[in-house]
Amino acid sequence: MSLLEGSWFGGKPVFFYKFARGPLTWCYTSSDREQTLGEDTYLPLPIKPPSIRQGSEKGRRSFSIELPRYAAVAANWFPYSPSEAITLVVLCRHVGETETIVEAQGRVVGPVFSDHMLELTCEPTMTKGRRGGNPRRLTVGCDLVLYSQGRGLCNLDPHAVPVPATLTEVGELTLTITAAEFATAPRNLAGGLIEWTDAGEVVQQIAIVSHSGETITLASWNAELLADLELTAYTKPLTVAATVTAVSGLTVTAAEFSEYASGRLAGGFVEWVRADGATEIRTIREHSGSTITLDYGAADLAVDLIITAYPGCAHTWAACGELENQINYGGNLHLPLENPYGGDPVW
Repeated sequence: MSLLEGSWFGGKPVFFYKFARGPLTWCYTSSDREQTLGEDTYLPLPIKPPSIRQGSEKGRRSFSIELPRYAAVAANWFPYSPSEAITLVVLCRHVGETETIVEAQGRVVGPVFSDHMLELTCEPTMTKGRRGGNPRRLTVGCDLVLYSQGRGLCNLDPHAVPVPATLTEVGELTLTITAAEFATAPRNLAGGLIEWTDAGEVVQQIAIVSHSGETITLASWNAELLADLELTAYTKPLTVAATVTAVSGLTVTAAEFSEYASGRLAGGFVEWVRADGATEIRTIREHSGSTITLDYGAADLAVDLIITAYPGCAHTWAACGELENQINYGGNLHLPLENPYGGDPVW
């Protein structure tokens, strides 16, 4: 600790506030002029410094800062909540010194707007790792979060899944090729494609029409498809890339949504990248034909916006079968529906 930091009256602290949301950052300082710290330039802004409290309780470890609502970072919470977590690091350096210490760091969990100010409550990052997760429910339906990845989770990949394979048989007349790896594909390859690099280092692709066991049928033929050729087959992605053609309130229209039966996208979500690089996500509440209804709006949700839609899941055994993911089903199909502790002695 420096002498100024430990002094009661001699310290002249200058605070540095660095907000981060994905690839975006906003840097401010309590100084009356621009300051440089590392590779970042901090702009002057009247911010009330945090009151750091010590203690073992999570509530006592949180801290708040107050800043003018005209600051650029405030736009992340107005008029819509951000889809990504926004973190804050508060640093301090005394005038005349080069050493910088970290006063506080955490993620913003509670914005409160007033007439001219914005109060941000932050929770230390350490509390997220120590917080207990929701316990698993003993239900017939699946309680796993759709697309969650990890041991014992859904593990459904919404994107095209690669299946590396070596051809064992080819049928030019029937447009079929055979490889043992096709039989162990995580889901049906129909609607996907095969891909390989030819002798001229050019990537070749052919669409897959149908798939059964070790054999797939192609949409066309290529003379390079011979036995022992190494290639990669890709499953059809569950997602659909769409271009918005109309927006009315929370209803969004895109022709590509019609690729799925009505209601199939309900419970899923749409995702897009803003012009500044931030990612936005909205849950799909309803789906009918080429239109979907979102849970809430976005400032840049407009015609010609390119978005990616992820289908939902009914969390039933049948719905899991449609997605070819029953091996990861999280429900209990043989759970008794009658309560054994209901008082009936005949149960």
